[in-house]
Amino acid sequence: AVASVAAAPAVAAESEAFVAFKALCQDSNGKAAPALAAADAAGWAELPGLFMKELDSMNLKPGAGGRAMVVNRKLLMMLAGRGDMGSDGEADFCAVISVNRDTDQVVRDLRALTGVEPAKDMPSDMKRFSVWAYIDGPKGREYLTDVNSRKAMKAFSDGKLTMLMAGEEQTMTIIMQMRPAA
Repeated sequence: AVASVAAAPAVAAESEAFVAFKALCQDSNGKAAPALAAADAAGWAELPGLFMKELDSMNLKPGAGGRAMVVNRKLLMMLAGRGDMGSDGEADFCAVISVNRDTDQVVRDLRALTGVEPAKDMPSDMKRFSVWAYIDGPKGREYLTDVNSRKAMKAFSDGKLTMLMAGEEQTMTIIMQMRPAA
C-alpha cells in the first residue's frame, strides 16, 4: 500500500522588516528604552548622529534613538522614542524602516498579525498608510474601523489607543507602532 500525503499550502515568509518590527517594537510595547536595548542585544549598530539630526523635524524627546542592520542584503533601520504631536500631546513610537520597497508584503504581514482589515476613513495626512487602531480592554483587543470616531478620539486622549501603521515614504517602507505617551 502506498500512503499519500497532501501537500500543505505554501505560507509566504514574513518580510525582514516585519520580523524586526515584531522583535523590537511589538515585544517592547513600542517603548524606546526596551526596543533600543533589544536592538543592541541583537547586534544592530547605532545610527550616526548626522542621520538622527535629520529627524529633528519629528520633535523627538531625549531618549530617542535609532539603529541599523543589514539583513539578507537589505538595509533596515529602527527608530524609537517619544515625539511631540502638537496639540495632541506626545506619543511613544517604534518604527522599522526598510530601504527596499516591500510595503505590500508588510501590509499582508500586518493583516495576518491582526486578522482584520486596516481602518477606513483615514485623515488626509495619513492616507498613504494602512492603519490598524485598537484598544486593549477587559474583553480583549478591539480593533476600530474608524480612527476618527468618538470612541477612537476618547481612547487616544485617555492614552489607550494603539496604532499600527505601514506605508511608504519616498522609496522606503515604514512599519510603526504608536500610542499616546502615558
